[in-house]
Amino acid sequence: MLNRTRRAGLPHETLMRIWNRLDPHALRGLVAIFTRKEDAETACFYLSPRDFPWNMPLTTQLYPLSDLETWLEEEFDRFDGVVLSWLAIDVAYPDIPTKGARFYALEQEYRKRHLEEEMRRIWAHLAEHFLSRMREENDRFKAKILQLITPTLLARIPREGLVGVVPHPQWRGYVRAVLSMAHGRIPEQEEPAAHLIYTHEPPSFPPELDALFPRVTLAQAPSIITGQEALIFEDIAEDMAFPGEPLFPLDLRDLLRRAGLDEEIPHTLEALIRHFYTRWRHYNSDQDLRHVGELWLERTLLDRDTNDLVAVIPRGAPQEEGFPQAAFVYRRLPERWSHTPPAARDILSLEQWRENAVQPSRLWFSLLPLKHWPSAQHARPWLDLGPIFYKEGKTRTLARNAWLLVQETGEWRAEERTRVGISITEELHTMVHSCALLSLENPWNWRQGRYFPMLVQAYQTLQHVIRRLVQHTVPPKQLYYQALGYWYRCALAEDPEAVRENMRQMDETLTQFHRICRDRCPQVGQTMVEQATHLHNLSKAVLHLLGGGGQPDVLQQLYPQELRPTVASVPRTMKHMASMDHIVDIPSILFREAFQRYAQTLMAIQNIQGASIPVDDKIRQLRTKVRELRRAQRVAYALYHETQVLQALYTQAIQQTEGVIRDLEGGAHLVVQLLTRAAPHHQDAHITFEVRNIGRVEAQDITASLVLTEDFRLKDESALKRIPIIRPHEQTLLSFTIRPETDRNIHIRLNVTYRHARDSERKVTHSWEFPIQVVSLDQGPFTLKPNPYIYGVPLQEPRLFYGRRQELQALLNHLAHRRPQNILVRGARRSGKTSLLNMVKAVLEDRDRRTGARDRFEIPASWDENLNTIHPIFLSLQSLERLDDVLTPTVFFKTILQALADGGLALPYLDRFLARPTLGVQQFERYLRDLLEQHPELHIVLLLDEFDVVDLIAEKAFYAHLRHVISQVQRITWIIASALGLYREVSDYESPLFNVFKIVDLGPLERDAARRLILDPWDVDAPTSSGQTLQIVDDAVVAILEETACYPYFIQLLCSEIVSYVNRRQTNYVLRRTVYDVIDSITDPRSPLSEHFAYLWDRVDGLSKLMLLLLLREATPPSEGELLEAVHAWLEEEGLEVQGLKNAIKHRIQRLNAMEAIQRDRFGRLTFGIPLFQRLLGKRSEQEDLWDVIRFELKFMGKEVR
Repeated sequence: MLNRTRRAGLPHETLMRIWNRLDPHALRGLVAIFTRKEDAETACFYLSPRDFPWNMPLTTQLYPLSDLETWLEEEFDRFDGVVLSWLAIDVAYPDIPTKGARFYALEQEYRKRHLEEEMRRIWAHLAEHFLSRMREENDRFKAKILQLITPTLLARIPREGLVGVVPHPQWRGYVRAVLSMAHGRIPEQEEPAAHLIYTHEPPSFPPELDALFPRVTLAQAPSIITGQEALIFEDIAEDMAFPGEPLFPLDLRDLLRRAGLDEEIPHTLEALIRHFYTRWRHYNSDQDLRHVGELWLERTLLDRDTNDLVAVIPRGAPQEEGFPQAAFVYRRLPERWSHTPPAARDILSLEQWRENAVQPSRLWFSLLPLKHWPSAQHARPWLDLGPIFYKEGKTRTLARNAWLLVQETGEWRAEERTRVGISITEELHTMVHSCALLSLENPWNWRQGRYFPMLVQAYQTLQHVIRRLVQHTVPPKQLYYQALGYWYRCALAEDPEAVRENMRQMDETLTQFHRICRDRCPQVGQTMVEQATHLHNLSKAVLHLLGGGGQPDVLQQLYPQELRPTVASVPRTMKHMASMDHIVDIPSILFREAFQRYAQTLMAIQNIQGASIPVDDKIRQLRTKVRELRRAQRVAYALYHETQVLQALYTQAIQQTEGVIRDLEGGAHLVVQLLTRAAPHHQDAHITFEVRNIGRVEAQDITASLVLTEDFRLKDESALKRIPIIRPHEQTLLSFTIRPETDRNIHIRLNVTYRHARDSERKVTHSWEFPIQVVSLDQGPFTLKPNPYIYGVPLQEPRLFYGRRQELQALLNHLAHRRPQNILVRGARRSGKTSLLNMVKAVLEDRDRRTGARDRFEIPASWDENLNTIHPIFLSLQSLERLDDVLTPTVFFKTILQALADGGLALPYLDRFLARPTLGVQQFERYLRDLLEQHPELHIVLLLDEFDVVDLIAEKAFYAHLRHVISQVQRITWIIASALGLYREVSDYESPLFNVFKIVDLGPLERDAARRLILDPWDVDAPTSSGQTLQIVDDAVVAILEETACYPYFIQLLCSEIVSYVNRRQTNYVLRRTVYDVIDSITDPRSPLSEHFAYLWDRVDGLSKLMLLLLLREATPPSEGELLEAVHAWLEEEGLEVQGLKNAIKHRIQRLNAMEAIQRDRFGRLTFGIPLFQRLLGKRSEQEDLWDVIRFELKFMGKEVR
């Protein structure tokens, strides 16, 4: 069940048991208490061991607050009951709930026991602890630290008339000064720590604090307001145009109350009233009059009963103390006032006010439903009573008063409601705000067992108001309110299925709403349409995730207004909710923040499922993520109906992940990912799914069926696809052609059924639902597109480099930790080896992080110290290949020494060395050692590109000599890039040179990086933006990735040709068929693409060419044995006798596979590695007789083929 345990009441008995055994000594230095639901076991954390109360019961475990990691250990997961701690604790421990029913704020108990001084001491020590151990300093962190330490200052200074504490812009100076005071020391610093704002002439201070905390009056205050990190009375912040509304508001009056230092607040309010009254008399400003009225009412309500208060009508002209008289209207008079003579006219019930008009003077206050009360209409302005309650810390009273008022006015006759101006719409707004405030209220502030019943009753009243709106409206407004009812009805859901059903009904209702609104109904305002759109997008997103196979990253792109990552503040949210006429965001900012945490965990789970790691490791990591999901579920916090949705999402994710773990433990498990994220409206779209087996055994008899809906039309003959088998850690692609029939985002559901290889009787069915964005094609005026794609030239700028993060991190991690082994970067031609070496060089040279290379590649700052001592030398050996003379070891050694000299590393006798006709390995080694001796602080990294050139050196002893130098000369790391290392086994080299290298292989780009390489040049927010736009629809992107096999060179080449194509055709978009039109043109034998693949064709021998042409001829990919038979048959037909053919075929398959010319499919059959190569070879075979080329080459190989 979703929320029955939450509604069952709060565990007051647990708290009573804890407090009964905690004497004042046990409260000294207390940081947190963890409890269990099932028994009396508790865990107590203290500031230090000296604070331990050693007389605690045996069921209590004591821990010092020694480090931030201790609380996050798995052993504390078993403490699943209430957590007792401080409100600011979540800044360092986000896994600890600090809101809702599972959290009890220790502030409450310390104030009850009059331990405010000890409370402030603990706050200061916690702030010091967090500051010393946390690196990140975001706005939330700063706000929490200021809240923790400022009470130490407030307790030591005069507080009457104090309305602001403005820390110095370098806020850590303020923190150090106050912490020194907390330790009983006099702060020692020259700069002021903070300015203090007083309403009147500032009081005198002790000399040691005088310069540290300069005082100013309100008139002087605007000159020292420099930032948002200030604790200030909200009224003067508004008045002085405080720079923007802080995300985490720091209200001084609230902090004074929490710290038990609020005895001077009444006098401060009186001084503020006089200040604004004087200004009003002088300038006659409505804003000053509003301040007078609000401050007067706040001061007045400090001494009055506010339960059931619904309106306040000041009478008479404002004076220096505020208003001389006022009528206070209560929904129902308290029992003790029931016999008050009506003539008093200062205390009225709502019924008395209806019968006896009370005329206000210049302004008046009420709750939102009474805003249009006829007897007060001549008075302007009307002011919302809600913010006054909020400033007094009485949001619970505000929510209750507003809720009960709506309950009562809802029972009035229609004509009476009309007479006094009661609006159902404003009752709706009031109830939405009331439910929100009750959701955010501390449940422990209510009498035992009262909170959840009252919260549920408030949501029931909200449902009653919505039903009345539905009865009094017609479509499409009626449909909007019905959908709103389903959204808020989630608060009353008993389980995840009930939440899902509410979301489904909301989605269907809003679909009808938008269908009617297409005809531009004038009675529907823009605000309602926008809210309906937000609700509709939200319902689709939630239904997608509850349907399984969720992709939260895609959803955040599709629905940025509803699910965009954000940072939320409960105080700021409560402040907005207290203003009843403020429009409530759907969903709230709290929901969006909680959803972000959920999305991050879910995406991490999907990454683990798709990772190529051992199944046991995958199971272990998934179990860790399940624990993270459970922790996050405990702390998920938003408005109550939104929390119910979050709980349903977490429950679904936990159950789904646990199901994956069970499958992984026992057999196969298929996961599906949609590769096509968008489709053009009313155009055929090719949607592609990747189906991956992440289990231990084969999945067999796989059937995938697309669920058809009215949102799209299937263009294929069948919605059913069959796959015979998918082996463990392999994947296959499924494609369907559809045509979207709506301009809204659509959702695609795929049902997949399969059997386990070990248990053929076991049939498993999973469903995945994916969102697809429906986009309109850019039919606007054509603009010439710049061509941002670079191919054939190594990349120099980090911003243009995509992917390869894992390889780059491996190289730099190796260097940062001073590991002695050298590195061989292996990759086929045009795989990006040179660009990778350039990026290593760029990172190593970014010593002060000015160029941004280290930040671009997210290099940890902890690596900087070691990386800064490295001197990189880049050298391409390709220049040696162009020398007229025979390549010798002397030429190689001299080239290395000259490159070192060009990099600023040379010895005085270098010229003498270079002038020698021969340079032996002993001289080369001696020079390197002398160079390192002269630069003892340096570590040299030689980045040698095109290392295959050394294969031209005829002297075979060279390899052994070079191996000796590489392994013996320390503080030089050799990073070499080679394609030759792919084509030969290491043992094929004459010497064991290459066994001193750690190997880093370069294959295709990761799919996400390849997508960004294609799309970022047309994204205005991307670092590689061209400044122009070109719409590349998603199935065109998938086609580019498939045809290029995600190799960066071929992606850039194909995309470059696509840009040229659209410029010739003058179109602003690229469709899938555009990609294939371009491919047809560039597979011409005279194209640049042909030149590259000619390199592959020319570098292989006749037998390899024969294998490629036979592959091209076969309709289905052959196995290795079938290819052997086909080769043997062709050679026999040509009259060639061949010996050792089997081994020769095996060797050439390995070589062609290393060159990416061919690969094995999931069935182990041989196919082309890059589809573009296959297409080009086919085109070339149509224009040339390639069989004659093979016959000619094979005649010179002899009978024995090696």
